[in-house]
Amino acid sequence: GLSGGSDPGKLAQNISLALMTTAGGLVVAIPSIFCFYIFKNKFNSLVAEAQAVAAEGMDLAVATVNADQQ
Repeated sequence: GLSGGSDPGKLAQNISLALMTTAGGLVVAIPSIFCFYIFKNKFNSLVAEAQAVAAEGMDLAVATVNADQQ
């Protein structure tokens, strides 16, 4: 700044490069967020289904044990 040797053309090129890399990052990040939530919801539904099956199996096992005791 004090020497008067700054080149606005070079500064504009660097800003342009920074904006292009930011745009590239957003192109990758935004779809990744959508995919993350889709897979997270699918995983949570599979876990809930497995938990329901396990609970049903435990209920059947308890009912069998109780029936044997009577």
